[in-house]
Amino acid sequence: MMQINKVLTAFLLIGLSQGNKLYDYALDDDYDYYGNDDGKDKTEHDYDTHEYTKEAALDGLDAKILTQPKHLVVDSGTTIMLPCQVDQLPEQVQIMWKRPDAETNQILVIGDNIQDADYKTRTEVEIKKDGSYLNIGVANPGDAGRYTCELAIPGIKQRSVTHTVSIRVPPEISQHSDSVVQTKKGRQVRLVCKGTGHPTPTVKWTRVGKGKLPDGSTEKEGEELMITNVDRHDAGVYRCIADNGFTQQASKDIELKVVYPPEISVQEVFVHTKTGKDVEVVCNVHGEPKPSVLWKKNGQPVQQDNRIRLANIHSKHSLTISQVERSDFGEYSCHASSASGQAQQDIEISGMAGPAEYKSEPAGKQADSYLLEWTVVSYTPVTAFKVEIREVGTTAWRESSAKPIEDGPYHYAGKEFLKDLTYATRYEARVQARNDEGWSKTKEHFYFATEGAEPPVKGVTAGCSGLISSSLVTIILLAHLLH
Repeated sequence: MMQINKVLTAFLLIGLSQGNKLYDYALDDDYDYYGNDDGKDKTEHDYDTHEYTKEAALDGLDAKILTQPKHLVVDSGTTIMLPCQVDQLPEQVQIMWKRPDAETNQILVIGDNIQDADYKTRTEVEIKKDGSYLNIGVANPGDAGRYTCELAIPGIKQRSVTHTVSIRVPPEISQHSDSVVQTKKGRQVRLVCKGTGHPTPTVKWTRVGKGKLPDGSTEKEGEELMITNVDRHDAGVYRCIADNGFTQQASKDIELKVVYPPEISVQEVFVHTKTGKDVEVVCNVHGEPKPSVLWKKNGQPVQQDNRIRLANIHSKHSLTISQVERSDFGEYSCHASSASGQAQQDIEISGMAGPAEYKSEPAGKQADSYLLEWTVVSYTPVTAFKVEIREVGTTAWRESSAKPIEDGPYHYAGKEFLKDLTYATRYEARVQARNDEGWSKTKEHFYFATEGAEPPVKGVTAGCSGLISSSLVTIILLAHLLH
């Protein structure tokens, strides 16, 4: 029965190509066609009966499909373009398009006639010498499936090619964290972003404006972004992006706010100047919520006048003094406060020489001596240096003096050859410079060691000796003497 249906379908296709006539007279060269003068066909009684044979129907109708099966992935809303190329297309043969996976095995197109009403408004078919090309516009998820191009010729095995169409549905962000996520410093935060679409999109995270994520990477794949031990540097806008290959991606921005007490950083804790010059002290203040900032001098609020100006740009808070006077010298403090807490940073403005910058290597090369070298900055001439040293862990200082040497504009150098030191011992030193404003303060000590000992780590203070044990010192000394 199925074979009979295929034969009938083929004859129907042949008939449609000839104005719905069942017979194709052009197949028989011996058949003479007669017509009335008015151009109408004569009835079967006006000519000899002609038997339409199977062999006549096959004559010259053999055709092969050249197109190979394809799997097309098409974006929703765009056009599905399906090719069916043949080696030849006789006029008597039509190409049929149908959907074999539809419930009714629906026929979409026969030749250039669109059969299915649902496709008429958005489908067109191009018939060319080399085959049929089916274009279905405004693709939607219901268009996904198989499409078969078929040549059904009686007596010849059915020839067809079937394409598979997948419809790519644009990605969407279906679930996400709140647009603004607030947490406290030191906590762990989890940002969530899930995407939907067909095929299922991949989700990745990036950071808006700052470039890198907290772990140092520029992007991270996954529906969740975990940030541990959160601090102020992690605050900002994070963007999740869902992508499944569709023309457009989907994205969602999530702002992370980190609540933390005020934090203050300064460029200098000692600002050296002299009378008559202009000076600026700066503190950078961060905090969430935004802190308020108050400047004080010697514990009292600083008042603005024609010489003293206070300014604030973003996190930068500055105090500028024009034409510095001696009364302007002193200790200034930057106070920051918010609902999250308070912070303070002290800055000294002074006409005294700046702190010593040490040039010597901490690891000494001599067993009982050491060359200590340094420089200071001073806007008035330095007239003397005071040098003090002691073994780390002791309290008594050994004092000496050194002569200042000019070392460029406002720079003064000094050096002291320290003798009678102990082998394999750690020391700390401090240097003061005297100028017109008096002796400078010693805010920072320098640590070094003689041959045989490792210099202490910077910041070790008296009382935290870090010394090698006395028995070990004894062993080292004995070994040195025996050597």
